[in-house]
Amino acid sequence: MSTTPTGRGWAYAGAIIGGALSVAANVAHSYIATDPPALKVIFSASWSVLLFVGIEVVARVAFPPGIQYVALRFVGLGGVSLVAGIVSYQHMSGLFEHWGLDWATVHLGPLAVDGFLAICSAALILTAAKRARVEPSAERAKPTFETLFPHLAALRDEDAVLPAETAPAALVAPAPIEATPEPSAVPPWADDAPGAPAPDPEPEPEPEAPKDPRYVTEIVFTEALPEPGDPRRYPEIRRRAEMLNEENPARSQQVIADLIEIPRRTLRDALAATAPKPATPPKLELVHV
Repeated sequence: MSTTPTGRGWAYAGAIIGGALSVAANVAHSYIATDPPALKVIFSASWSVLLFVGIEVVARVAFPPGIQYVALRFVGLGGVSLVAGIVSYQHMSGLFEHWGLDWATVHLGPLAVDGFLAICSAALILTAAKRARVEPSAERAKPTFETLFPHLAALRDEDAVLPAETAPAALVAPAPIEATPEPSAVPPWADDAPGAPAPDPEPEPEPEAPKDPRYVTEIVFTEALPEPGDPRRYPEIRRRAEMLNEENPARSQQVIADLIEIPRRTLRDALAATAPKPATPPKLELVHV
């Protein structure tokens, strides 16, 4: 917490005093008429309450950043507070006029009361912004060991500075250690030992099976087949099948379908759909003799 005085207590006291005077003046103005209705008294006091609460909301609520929230804060709530202040001013001015006070008191006195409330509320806004800037940094500054126990921290630092004890130097130099030869993975007598099993020969790679010559082709189709549903799909399949069959007549439908990369059923459907239709025989006409 920041120890810097902000004067928020005085600002709250001024806002409460100004609000109480404004409510009292508005209620007194409603009693000018003999035996006023209860709702009239309540509504006459509500304007000062609305002014005070509206200013408190503007001062204390932390609105998110953004132009729309700025408009809501100062235009929306500020407009409501302004209307409530104008109505409260009229109530207080009418009360002073009923009492027969001078012109300055009638027209400027309400401004002093409601203006005092507004100034104290503005002070609350300023001190709230100041506390929002100071308190987060104060909360993050947590006490440490050095700040709580400075004498113990100084002793700990002195112990850390002391030099470490060094080992005494050897009086006699040690004899050099001869390097021992690394053991061989295979002993020298292993080759001469009788009955030593010979290492297994590496397996020879199996010869590749000869490729079916029917699947060997020099025809390359660079363009993709039309998608299913395209009227050009079946004629294109038939054209490719005829090219592959002309290259090697020994190819079966399954081999041709594999080379075109389509199912055999699709190949059969394409050949059936694009088969040439037989010529229509001429119609015979009967001639009456």
